[in-house]
Amino acid sequence: MKRDLLDGETFVSNWNGITFISQRVLFHRSRGSTESVQTLSLAKVQHGAVVRTHQIWLVILAVTAMVVAGMIALAGGDAGPVVVLVGAAGGCLLAYFMTRSLELQVGAGAGLIRVRVNAGKVAAEAATAFLQQIDWAVAQRENGA
Repeated sequence: MKRDLLDGETFVSNWNGITFISQRVLFHRSRGSTESVQTLSLAKVQHGAVVRTHQIWLVILAVTAMVVAGMIALAGGDAGPVVVLVGAAGGCLLAYFMTRSLELQVGAGAGLIRVRVNAGKVAAEAATAFLQQIDWAVAQRENGA
């Protein structure tokens, strides 16, 4: 899906599916045969960050499974459920570590662009540099420059 620039807009930069033009931030997303473009006006951008995200509920679920397994084992119960619960806890912890990621976020009102940053210091630095370009443009716009 290609979007044309509006009058007075100029291309600034592009990073990992996000296009930054002089007045907007565009996020191009495609899944299967569907494509979409999310647009945030630069004048409305309120925050941007490169953050580490994770699913803490997986750790809570693993701890709960281990506590229940411990209670069953202390009560002298059958070993079958204990083994299943310990395995489930291990699976939850594995899933937690696999879903941890670094994410670039740009928000404007209720709109939020979230893009996973590939592993590695170079990718994180590239995401931070891209975000700094957006922050600089927002600050310039707010100062009337």
